[in-house]
Amino acid sequence: MNAKKAYPFYFVIGALVMYILFFFLPGLIGIGYSFTDWSSYSKEIHFIGLENFKTVFAENEHYAKYLLNTVQFTVVTTFFKTCLGLFFGVLLTKRIKALNFHRAMMFMPSILSLLIIGIIFKSLLNPTQGFINLFLQNIGLESWTQKWLVDPKIAFYSVMGVDIWKGTGYIMTIIIAGLMTIPETYYEAANIDGANGIQKFFKITVPLLMPTLSVTLVLNI
Repeated sequence: MNAKKAYPFYFVIGALVMYILFFFLPGLIGIGYSFTDWSSYSKEIHFIGLENFKTVFAENEHYAKYLLNTVQFTVVTTFFKTCLGLFFGVLLTKRIKALNFHRAMMFMPSILSLLIIGIIFKSLLNPTQGFINLFLQNIGLESWTQKWLVDPKIAFYSVMGVDIWKGTGYIMTIIIAGLMTIPETYYEAANIDGANGIQKFFKITVPLLMPTLSVTLVLNI
């Protein structure tokens, strides 16, 4: 039985060594540093026990708010990227003109680096010279102009919007791959039974796409 295995166990040793060296050990070292007063401004390291954790969770600190912001960011962006990715994925599996062009345009933002995206949207969302505010002013909607990256009430949602814009195309591509694995015979049988588009979507597409949606959920988080 062992002789018929496609790959011997020792094939994983290289990947395992890399994982231990660059992920597992640094994680353990980071946990160790959390019990010390080490900083990049000093070469001396002293053990201080749980003092760092007491500081982080003190009432006058905002660590709990940072955690809440992270959870909110994750939930909102994951929801919209999945819903929009599913919408465009279904749309771009139909027979439409320039199908590959539309797919490429949707996927393009996901291959841009975060640095490039930051520069682009910093220019677009500039409160005085940004394209979005200037456009709104030129079409008579000056009241809609906002301090997109300056106002604390709006900046968080602006960043969410940029992340959704960047990630939707990637999720869409994975969903398209999942949609192409669904046999057409299911839809033909549904047509014979008189099912409409909404019924086919929720009774066939979504259930059979759940493994793919599980993958996109993990990647988004």
